[in-house]
Amino acid sequence: METILTVIPADKSAAVKTALLQAFQTEEPESIEILSGGLSTALVYKIGIRGKHYLLRLVMEVNAMNDPKRQFTCLRLAASAEIAPKVYYTSVTDGISITDFIYTQPQTDKTNLLHELATTAKKIHELPLFPSFMNFLEGIDLFIVGFKASGLFSATATAELFALYHKIRTTYHWQEVDLVSSHNDLNPNNILFDGAKSWIIDWEAAFLNDRYVDLAIIAQSYARKPEQQHLLLKTYFDAEPTDYQKARFFLMQQVCLLYYGLMMFRLVTDHVVTDTDLSAPSPEDFYALLAGGQVSLNNAEGQLQYGKVLFNQLLINLRSQKFEEALELLS
Repeated sequence: METILTVIPADKSAAVKTALLQAFQTEEPESIEILSGGLSTALVYKIGIRGKHYLLRLVMEVNAMNDPKRQFTCLRLAASAEIAPKVYYTSVTDGISITDFIYTQPQTDKTNLLHELATTAKKIHELPLFPSFMNFLEGIDLFIVGFKASGLFSATATAELFALYHKIRTTYHWQEVDLVSSHNDLNPNNILFDGAKSWIIDWEAAFLNDRYVDLAIIAQSYARKPEQQHLLLKTYFDAEPTDYQKARFFLMQQVCLLYYGLMMFRLVTDHVVTDTDLSAPSPEDFYALLAGGQVSLNNAEGQLQYGKVLFNQLLINLRSQKFEEALELLS
């Protein structure tokens, strides 16, 4: 049988026992199981105490992005609104949180799911303001510098993409009215449906940000078709979206494609040599491979391929007439 001493890193075991003692008046769970999935460096465990399961999360790398104080502040605010699972314990010093464990079920009604996600995004954005961290676009600027310095691709392979992206950078301006509490990573790994409602987990990337970031990330997984994107925006704004709102949404979609592409490439920098070929499957084909298990985002090969898929889709979008029209609306 697994115990804290056998599965928890030695430098965290005492702190975990303290957490369990304060939350549940016991130092040892009845069961403990490490969970996998996602790209976070945190260690996540399913623990059983008195016949109920909870989620134990350990922040293993503390830095500006992985800041337990900001993360747990956002988590507690979201939990108080029943957006995130109930919180039983947090320690900024030790980087530990304990929340309810969510037993997931498939959500088969995609229209209802999209309605719920739009409503959930709005609820997140109406929470008391999260701590500030960075201007999202300035953060991406730093990622671009790092990407170019890595030498992963030749400069010519991405020259057109970055030249076109620069048009967004000079046109899309931060507006106070759009700065809201944001999760910033509303992908399927972080949205858990329990059969009655969806719960949002993993708040390590949460901070004050542009409202269109969450909407664009939702659309990346759940609203790829124009009619789905219209429904997402109409539900979120509780009205027909204006041309200006649609333009900001479209441009932020491109920003987020770039962001996730850069994130994928950061993960593989140490595993591959300079690559001059950005060719990749279509998004539809790639997602089919992912769903079928032929590709995994848990290894460098899948991460590299996904980064290429995102960059290719981004370049197609940046070459479109819709892109020029969106820039014109915001200029």
